[in-house]
Amino acid sequence: MSKSFKENLVGKKFGRLTVLEFVPTEDAHSVWLCRCDCGNFKSVRKNQLITKHVKSCGCLVPDTNKSLNTKHGKSRTRLYRIWNHMKDRCYNPANKRYKNYGGRGILVCDEWLNDFVAFRNWALSHGYADTLSIDRLDVNGNYEPNNCRWATTKEQNFNTTRNIYVHYNDKTIPLTEASALSSIGFQTLRHRYHNGDRGDRLFRPVKK
Repeated sequence: MSKSFKENLVGKKFGRLTVLEFVPTEDAHSVWLCRCDCGNFKSVRKNQLITKHVKSCGCLVPDTNKSLNTKHGKSRTRLYRIWNHMKDRCYNPANKRYKNYGGRGILVCDEWLNDFVAFRNWALSHGYADTLSIDRLDVNGNYEPNNCRWATTKEQNFNTTRNIYVHYNDKTIPLTEASALSSIGFQTLRHRYHNGDRGDRLFRPVKK
């Protein structure tokens, strides 16, 4: 067992999850089988337990929503449904879209996870409209203020996992756009990106 797996978490409790045993995997992540207070079982990565990004098998989200229902009086609004669905696809394995979100490690930041009012305040101050939907700039990143925007259906359809987004001139833009702005061929940039190049190294001059 590698050094990162040495710490024995068996018997420890994280939120509603009690660790039962280590789960061998082929990748570099330390994964542990847990039993939730509700009786369900869930395999969770060590870092998600330690950082408390995962606190239950998924049952915590409905309970939290029920509790919040009486606090802000906005549970029947479209914005509340967006917030609720955002969390559900990240933390509820029963959600049909979970594999593309929570199943890929996509999480909701602590600021929004259990605080609808905080999410609502951000939304209303960042261009929310009933015709727009929440969209992540980096499709591999989490739901958090610096990685989200309100976008049209057309914009969202363009921003899929097939697209690569990079930082260029202090902006996060598609690699295709960065190619045009930098005058470096798209294939060259894509090859560099998949080789791990980022920042100045990604946009270094092409040798003639």
